[in-house]
Amino acid sequence: MGANKLSFTKFIITSTLTLIGTFGAFPGFDNSAKACPSGLPSGDLIVTLRQDVVPFTDFNEAGRPTGFNVALWNEVAETLRVPNGNGRFRETDVTFVECDKINDQEAVLIAGHVDVVISPLTITSGRMKNYDFSQQYISSGLSGANLRGARIYGPT
Repeated sequence: MGANKLSFTKFIITSTLTLIGTFGAFPGFDNSAKACPSGLPSGDLIVTLRQDVVPFTDFNEAGRPTGFNVALWNEVAETLRVPNGNGRFRETDVTFVECDKINDQEAVLIAGHVDVVISPLTITSGRMKNYDFSQQYISSGLSGANLRGARIYGPT
């Protein structure tokens, strides 16, 4: 069962409310799934992320995913349940797969090989045509400043 059968709305609500969480590994990570999947990996929910996007996503020395987005997803995944067929629910089996590039992540998402991208993925008008985004949960506030009225000159 893919994420289409899970409540993406629940993910959106939970992800915006769950900004607590600590950096750390998700215990269900399959280290053998390093490359973008060419087929559908096993698991109820397939999550893709990129390496070296610190502090959002990365992998530790043991090959386990780490970072803010992984900690956030860990909190979200703990709230998701899958029907077990007898009127009860079980925990969701989450499989993490690494894709090295945003374009690869988008390709496997569109192909249905993964259910969720948790690496930093900016919201653009083009992407909004294809994807359901969660609410933006980080606003960096980063900016540059110079003295009011000062002139900045290029190379001389």
